[in-house]
Amino acid sequence: MRPLALLLTVLTAATAWPLCAATWSENDVARWVQSAGGTIERNDAGQIVGVDLSEKWISDDDLALLGRLEHLERINLAYTWISDQGLEELKDLQNVRELSLYYCDYITDAAVIPLKGWKKLEVLDLEGADVTSRAFEHIAHLENLRVLKVGHSRVEDEGFENLAPLEKLEEISFGGNKMSGRALPLLKMLPSLRKVELGGLQRTDSGLWGVALSDFNLDSLAELTQLTDLDLHDTKIGDKGLERLLGLKNLERLDLSGTLVGDLGMPVLPKFTQLRELRLWRAAKVGDRAMAAIAALPALETVDLAETSISEEGLQALRTAPSLKRLYVGATAVSKAAADAFAKEKPGVQVSWAPLPPKPEPEEKEER
Repeated sequence: MRPLALLLTVLTAATAWPLCAATWSENDVARWVQSAGGTIERNDAGQIVGVDLSEKWISDDDLALLGRLEHLERINLAYTWISDQGLEELKDLQNVRELSLYYCDYITDAAVIPLKGWKKLEVLDLEGADVTSRAFEHIAHLENLRVLKVGHSRVEDEGFENLAPLEKLEEISFGGNKMSGRALPLLKMLPSLRKVELGGLQRTDSGLWGVALSDFNLDSLAELTQLTDLDLHDTKIGDKGLERLLGLKNLERLDLSGTLVGDLGMPVLPKFTQLRELRLWRAAKVGDRAMAAIAALPALETVDLAETSISEEGLQALRTAPSLKRLYVGATAVSKAAADAFAKEKPGVQVSWAPLPPKPEPEEKEER
């Protein structure tokens, strides 16, 4: 076949199917999903309830096929090129519980409008999409929503009051946005909230974006006493800020990676009696003097100390941690021999170790 004829054949096949999509069965759609490199999930009755097309080359028109799957509960379209127009093809679905539009660059606030009728939707992932706080007006109609992710997008402080109707919301993430923190008091409107992710930075043409958290604007967070999971990584919280969070008696997971907390703030840690996981990766001010406080956490199972200032002296202090199961000490002054010895002495602890990265060689100066 000549190249031109071949091209016409391919284009015809690619554009012809929407004209007859209305006649496609579930099995036809399943074959198309698999031919596109995606995967499907069926329930016990053989009905398609899940479709994963993440990172696949699909178009807005292709979503008309998914719109025929009336039993669909989970849709993953992360890292695709679909736009707001494509979501219109899915608006009649009534059983969707989870939708991921993670890092879909062409998804904007308008994409949420067709979803207002999805009364069963529980998880909506818009992280990395081109959405703003204006989308909250439409998201407010999703009364059964439990998880909302809008991190690394274009969300700002204004508009959070529109989320007040989401009484079932348990998890929200909006780190990596250009926010001052003025919206934090509005989180008290969400009575079921258990997990808040405020950490992370987004690199943009206008600089790094992140929620402007510091030791001096954490009072609103400290009032969310029902929280079990708090992510503050890469924020500017320091030792005084950690003390301000002492009201969070139910915390089970705390991420302070890349923050300014250090040895001076650690003595308050044992007051977090429910804490099971502590992330301090890249918290360079954390060193050996902090280890006694960390070891005193009664429920602590996982601690990440990679790229901190811990040495073998501090490692020894962790031997008394009563519930420890996982320990990360990669890229620290702890040697492999010391890490192996700790693991041998504490066989119930999984120790993860990696060497320090090599120091960059000094640049050679050119002789004049």
